[in-house]
Amino acid sequence: KMLIGLAGYLSGYDGTFLFQKPGDKYEHHNYMGMRGFCAFLGSLLVPFAYLTVLELSRSLPAALLSAALLTFDTGCLTLSQYILLDP
Repeated sequence: KMLIGLAGYLSGYDGTFLFQKPGDKYEHHNYMGMRGFCAFLGSLLVPFAYLTVLELSRSLPAALLSAALLTFDTGCLTLSQYILLDP
């Protein structure tokens, strides 16, 4: 939550939109910094999982399998697509 707040602060979000209901319009609020930050962290998840499994197991097939499972996991893609504080 704090990292998303920092991303919002750095991108100019003023903190007035409450994000209470999914589907609310963000008409005059700058949310792209927070959404981009979540997408950036989601894109780093696959390489970090690959490197972690490779380092811990020293098994290339296991590392590739873990990266492939995360790549094709639609739940992970959905969570990193939106600004969700408590998934």
